[in-house]
Amino acid sequence: MSNDQDLTGSRVGPAKIIPLRPPPSSPKQVAASLERLAREIGTTLTELVAMADAQGIELPLAVQRAAASLDSRRPVTEAGTDVSAALAHFAATFDGLLTSHTLELDMLRRQFFRALGATTGAAVLPHSHVPLTEVGDDRFGFAATSQANWPDTRLSRPVPDYGVDWNLILPGGRALDGSTATIQLHSATRTLDGRSLVDITDMQRLDQCLKVPNRGLIIGAEEAASTVRFFGLDTREARHQLTNRRAAAGHPTLTIPRAYELDDLTYGLLWAFANLDDALLADDLALAESHRELSVYERLPNSAVSREAAADLTVVSQMWLGSNFCAEHILRNLDGFEDLPLFWTREQRGEEACTWLLFRHKYDYLRKTSERFAGSATPLARAFCVPEDAVRTSPTSERVLLFLSMALMESLGIHVEVCTEADYSSVAGFVLAPGRRAIIANWVRADGIWHVDATSRGSILREFGEAGGHAGAHSIISAAVPARRLAALAHYLKLDWRWLQRRCRELADCGCAGLVRPRSRLLSVAGLDAACRYVGGLPTEVSLLAG
Repeated sequence: MSNDQDLTGSRVGPAKIIPLRPPPSSPKQVAASLERLAREIGTTLTELVAMADAQGIELPLAVQRAAASLDSRRPVTEAGTDVSAALAHFAATFDGLLTSHTLELDMLRRQFFRALGATTGAAVLPHSHVPLTEVGDDRFGFAATSQANWPDTRLSRPVPDYGVDWNLILPGGRALDGSTATIQLHSATRTLDGRSLVDITDMQRLDQCLKVPNRGLIIGAEEAASTVRFFGLDTREARHQLTNRRAAAGHPTLTIPRAYELDDLTYGLLWAFANLDDALLADDLALAESHRELSVYERLPNSAVSREAAADLTVVSQMWLGSNFCAEHILRNLDGFEDLPLFWTREQRGEEACTWLLFRHKYDYLRKTSERFAGSATPLARAFCVPEDAVRTSPTSERVLLFLSMALMESLGIHVEVCTEADYSSVAGFVLAPGRRAIIANWVRADGIWHVDATSRGSILREFGEAGGHAGAHSIISAAVPARRLAALAHYLKLDWRWLQRRCRELADCGCAGLVRPRSRLLSVAGLDAACRYVGGLPTEVSLLAG
């Protein structure tokens, strides 16, 4: 690939990280910066700590001392103390501990980082404290906001830009390799019908951005008082809108549903979709050939396929092969089940669970298994093991994906059970008819692409029966009705139930395809839309529900 092409093959110049001007260092500058920080967030840093304590979040003593020290400006008078480093340390700790515990604290966190960016003259990256761009070059504060909320993302300037304001570099994960999207920013206003309106004043520049076939977003920035809200629209949706509006008098416009406001939910969807979509498209022909070649294993009652069998594919493509084969294996073997089975699945994080929402075959598989046992007096159950460590080390956006995946199952009448003991993390994925038969179908965190079997071996039946029985008896979301189960799940995942319901209801009203429209034929938004409709339609006041 030549050095004047980006990852998508488009001709762009090399990405450039614009250096930061030095932060203030004199006592007067520091004092003025701290005063501005306190003024812009409307409180002092020690009051932030007190607010966290009132919400039941106990901050480490070191953080409390750092806040008190900064408020009293003692770092200014103490020789050898780096004030900007102290600010960055407090910011990183505050961000890590308070992220999305409540809507109030989440908004406070965002205001804090916006003020911190203004204080230091840069978008601050909390985990590494690396400045990315000067404030003067950060139109609407988009870089400062995105880096504060999703610190693993990277933003770079394309030179020459060809209509692109930012290249958004999305991180990978344990299996995902990372992805990119182009961004063009526009000023936006709120319309009477509740949409965000973008008035296009430079059609040539917009055309430059839209004609590139890779994933891109048009971002509308609504400025009100001291806050800015950002709304995203997939460039293909923007092209579709403009097709019908070019003949209109005056400047063409774009409308963005306010449900597409960039937050932890929509960022998580964008992150997951972009990672899966790009990897599957990169392997499209090779994946189709591997799928055909490996289909010979369908005739075998058991098989275990190593990753060397498709070594030239991305990990995501191998995930798709494993997931698809396991789903088909289970459906082929369910015909012999007369008793209501228990399903055990290994997903613990959003990176793994997002496949339930986005892989086209996964939603079809869930519907088929649900319909297969629809007439049973006892609800079909699917058990998860999600240890506390998996929750603690997952960002909010991933925890939202895990929540929505389980909500999709509940929408189909599948009763979700969640145990937390890490000892059960190694249990293989299975479908169990207790004491009679078990189907093994494992691909999540497996050594190979998949391992499948069907067995009546007593030792395996006892192992699976013990795991399933434990999950049923000790589920942390046990309740008689789905709303209470999902509200309990949100609490365990440290997500705000009311916020989830409101955002799901908003997304359900307009659908998700305008924000994350899949390009691969193997992906779909159908499961995602179904999950959002279901959560958005549940009772909010779950405390009023019986059982």
